[in-house]
Amino acid sequence: MLTLFEHPALPETALAPVVRRPTALMQPFGLSPDQRFVYRSDAYIWAFEQITTAVRQREGVMLVVGEPGTGKTLLCRTLLSRLSDRHPICVVVDPCVRIEELLLQMLQDFGVVQGGRPDRLSRHDLVATLHRFLASLIPLNTTAILVIDEAQHLDPAVLEQLRLLSNCESDRAKLLQIVLVGTPALEGVCRSEDMQHLDQRIARRCHLTALNRDEVVEYIESRLMVASLPADEFSRPAVHAIATISGGIPRTVNLLCERSLDLARRRGVSPITTSIVRRAAKQLEIPDPRPWFMNRLMNKRTAVVASVLLAGVPPATWLWASQSARNTPTAAVTSATSPGSTAVPDRAVYAAAADIPVVIDDVTTGTLALADGLTIQVAAFRQLDRAASVTQQLRGAGLPAFRRIEPGGLRHLVLVGPYVTAGEIQAAQQTLSDQGFRQTKVVREDAGTLLP
Repeated sequence: MLTLFEHPALPETALAPVVRRPTALMQPFGLSPDQRFVYRSDAYIWAFEQITTAVRQREGVMLVVGEPGTGKTLLCRTLLSRLSDRHPICVVVDPCVRIEELLLQMLQDFGVVQGGRPDRLSRHDLVATLHRFLASLIPLNTTAILVIDEAQHLDPAVLEQLRLLSNCESDRAKLLQIVLVGTPALEGVCRSEDMQHLDQRIARRCHLTALNRDEVVEYIESRLMVASLPADEFSRPAVHAIATISGGIPRTVNLLCERSLDLARRRGVSPITTSIVRRAAKQLEIPDPRPWFMNRLMNKRTAVVASVLLAGVPPATWLWASQSARNTPTAAVTSATSPGSTAVPDRAVYAAAADIPVVIDDVTTGTLALADGLTIQVAAFRQLDRAASVTQQLRGAGLPAFRRIEPGGLRHLVLVGPYVTAGEIQAAQQTLSDQGFRQTKVVREDAGTLLP
């Protein structure tokens, strides 16, 4: 006899569905200049409008400058796709060319010649042929455009030839428009003494800068949206970590995001966390700008010890300050509070933590003697007025900024602090980064060595 048994119905929550990470139809953070992923930051929009306006007004030489990875090549390709239907265009991606090779490539890209070798044609023949072609554009009411990438590597003789070619013009406008694209070193080359004649012909100078923190957030979200991935693929702290580590350079942002996505897929993590981003940065050998003590505090063992040590710092600070106040001579106190001197505000007293000159309204009014601490060195200037200007800017942002003369007496240092805890340092560095000061240095202050 065959007996059939019925299986009891399982509750709906017995087998939870496995949440699979969505698979992108395209690589959202690839390094190739894909125009589908163009992010129009403020600097990108400004540069794009400057170049298109210069082309429309038939200006001669234009300069596009930016640090490596800021999107210069993508900007140029977007411009070419916009202008190629109205202008003959030549794009030179290898700047290490001779004059004859450059002229031949221009004639080939403009459709004047189909082939040939530069050693079989003289420079005079190439230039004459190019001039005849440019003259033929006058009835068509258009111009030819030459774009040279990585132009900072051009030979000086080639740059001089470009200067001569920029003289090709009709009675009303230029016939050949030249766009030089490169790193900030290109601007230095053009401003050199030997290139003054070329520098004077530059009609537009466009600078592509790094993205700020808000733009990095929008940049990542826009690329995820184009690739049909959820915008919350990265947690907000992870995005902020990417902005800090990358310095706002789009290429570095792409590297970090792509490696973070790969690590998250292999580990089954969603959304991507800060630890995943820092692991990706370590694998890519991208330096983490966190202070040295923050890296040590990330270790669980040292974190417990550090918390115990930091808990004992405030009482010690108060005790040391109290003893110093009792030992201060009465005459010194009287002179410090005399009508001719400027009183130090209470907020400055609580912000300082060492025997450091306190500068209010650019006048050194005295020193404050408290316990050891950590200060952040923001910048160093040879000119006093520049140091004073930066100090006032940081104070306006709510930071306890002050100036100090370097031991050698050559530079004026701008510092912030002192601080005691790692959290205070991290918060101050975030504010400094928002003000545009990312390359800062944490310095440990020893009050004993600063006392008179």
